[in-house]
Amino acid sequence: MNVNKIVLLIASTLLVTSCKGGGGSSIITTDSSIDEQGAFVSASAAYKGPEPMLYGDKVNKEHFEFKIQYEKKTVTVSPNDFDISITSKDTFTTDAINATLSLKRDSSITASITLTPSVRGSLKLLFIGNSFSDDTIQWMYESGRALGLDMLVENMYIGGCSLDTHYNNILYDNANYQWVHRVDNGWVRTPSYRLSDAIMSQDWDFISFQQSSGVSGQAGSYVNLLGLMEETKNYLQDPTHTQFVWNMTWAYQGDSNHSDFPKYNSNQMTMYNAICDAVQTAVMPLEDMVAVIPNGTAIQNARTSYVGDHLTRDGYHLTMDLGRYIAGLNAIKTLTGIDIDPCRYSPVDSTQTLIAKESVDNSQIHKFEVTTSQYQENPMSLSAIKRTHHMRSNTIQRGYYNAKTGNPTNIAYNASNSFDNQFACTEIIPTEEFIDGTIIYIKSGYKYRPEAWRSLTENIDARPPLTSVELVEVNADWRSDYSYRAFNISRTDSAQLTDQEIEDIKSGEIFAIFLPGQA
Repeated sequence: MNVNKIVLLIASTLLVTSCKGGGGSSIITTDSSIDEQGAFVSASAAYKGPEPMLYGDKVNKEHFEFKIQYEKKTVTVSPNDFDISITSKDTFTTDAINATLSLKRDSSITASITLTPSVRGSLKLLFIGNSFSDDTIQWMYESGRALGLDMLVENMYIGGCSLDTHYNNILYDNANYQWVHRVDNGWVRTPSYRLSDAIMSQDWDFISFQQSSGVSGQAGSYVNLLGLMEETKNYLQDPTHTQFVWNMTWAYQGDSNHSDFPKYNSNQMTMYNAICDAVQTAVMPLEDMVAVIPNGTAIQNARTSYVGDHLTRDGYHLTMDLGRYIAGLNAIKTLTGIDIDPCRYSPVDSTQTLIAKESVDNSQIHKFEVTTSQYQENPMSLSAIKRTHHMRSNTIQRGYYNAKTGNPTNIAYNASNSFDNQFACTEIIPTEEFIDGTIIYIKSGYKYRPEAWRSLTENIDARPPLTSVELVEVNADWRSDYSYRAFNISRTDSAQLTDQEIEDIKSGEIFAIFLPGQA
């Protein structure tokens, strides 16, 4: 068994009685006569497939045992003699897979079974896409590992690539792709790669397809999707295992200057609705397309929060942090059904992390419908922080610390030295004062270095980096293993601080430490 495949453990068989007419008095005939078998009593189903089941494996009739109980005997039904229905095409990714078996000769005689996935250990996913799939995969490794998944994620990339181009490339085995894959902790791009080589390289759990963003809302542009899927099957290591999924793209920012935006009257909701319609019309009816990653809806959900229409970096590609984080989490959630709430990795602040998870979870419930976020006010705005926190009183003086050289607690300052006059610094503060939820504020145009000490008598090997991020929320990672902190404050243009600026630092106008709760 390939240990890199996600495992499903199957459990909990449910017995359902199906009666006909008046109180179950009707009977059916199989290989026996009515006199031999008696009246119908009940029907039961049990899963007899491979245990554990490889994640992504298709559920079929041969994996089930269907029995019918009559008054005088029990009859085991051949797979050819019953039908099986799954509640939805992608239920194998959820917490409970519900299958119903019914007798072909009498569909009122049914039995149901619930398959419960309980262990998922890995995810092997190949994207055949473009820059929007680049956006999707960016944070999947970090997020997946934080959720306990062994990840293998790759992208076959051509900028702006459409389904038509992908289809042509696989037909003629063109080496036109960048193979985007993981080496150590970074993404590496290998040019002149073929789809056939990427597909054959692994026994993938899933292969994801997507349309070029500009025509993603035009169902007629999806005509070659089926052909692309059929050609892809020719290179699969195990066609019975690998499943096909769809990565639903997102609508452009409302003021986007993308050349394709006028196709949707340059209106974001018009584009979003068109994408939803196209996916439901041209993708979901395909028998071999087992799931849709609803990234278009997750991004639209997040836009209803205080973040607003600021989830793209250029009007159409997702922002490097929150936008890409949402897309990656959504792919993981869709393809594993795993609870993303415990994910401790995030490239954004705590509230935006909640927005990301909320947007993803809601998109799983309503794949083609926008759900309004509960996060309507930014708790990390200065005005909100001033209502929920109190400002610490700091002692400010000119000069700076350098805990790496010389006397580690010495303040370097010479009034006649222009370099020294670029800085003001706080006193040295024990890190125990920086409880979770403490906010460090710096005004635009200024920066600070959060100088650090493990011991006030020893130098450190490397100083913390400078930052100009307006609001930083303190947590255990920020405190690290340091025992003390202090702050060297300066202008981003490295000009000398005026006397008025020193006063503004003291008053909290330029720099402040906000502690949770009222003073």
